[in-house]
Amino acid sequence: MDEGSSGRLSSSSTGAPTDSTVSSESDPAADDEARSISTRPPKTAKTVDLNAYDLPQFVATREFIKGDGNCQYRALAHLLYGDQSLHEAVRRLIVGEINDNSHRYDESLSESGHTFAARQSANGEWGVEQTLAAAARVFGKKIIVLSLASDRPFFLAYGSRDVDSNAPGLLFENNHYELLYRKAFGTQVTSRGQ
Repeated sequence: MDEGSSGRLSSSSTGAPTDSTVSSESDPAADDEARSISTRPPKTAKTVDLNAYDLPQFVATREFIKGDGNCQYRALAHLLYGDQSLHEAVRRLIVGEINDNSHRYDESLSESGHTFAARQSANGEWGVEQTLAAAARVFGKKIIVLSLASDRPFFLAYGSRDVDSNAPGLLFENNHYELLYRKAFGTQVTSRGQ
């Protein structure tokens, strides 16, 4: 596992997110760090409360990140640059990190880091935990992910830096990534744009 990440790293043969690619237990430190993410979703985004998951302090975008197989990279591009269309550049940098430092990722992969990096370089190839760990390393960011992929929601944190309070977290649900925001204290967020 990458030194700066939390959670169990594993991968399916396709690299697609599956229940086996994420730990089903929340990282207590990530739970605390999630309280530091941004409170400002994009004005053009539809948002939904997460009350149904017993997370009333959070809101997530809905149908904001394009679902074209690049959603993890698109969400990271928005987190980093405020523009999901920069996903190809983000992918190139992440793939470069994995290729150049494959020894950091080999143990958590069912294939060599170089083979994994070559596959990840393809447009539409789904990002997985290893790509989140690589993103945290290459961009020097703490990346907070809320996974709704199991019966109980859980948080994971990637990277060893402090959380950037101007950046969102990521939400993983139904094999898709969206953006996660904290509700501003004293405000009530309702679904927008529906």
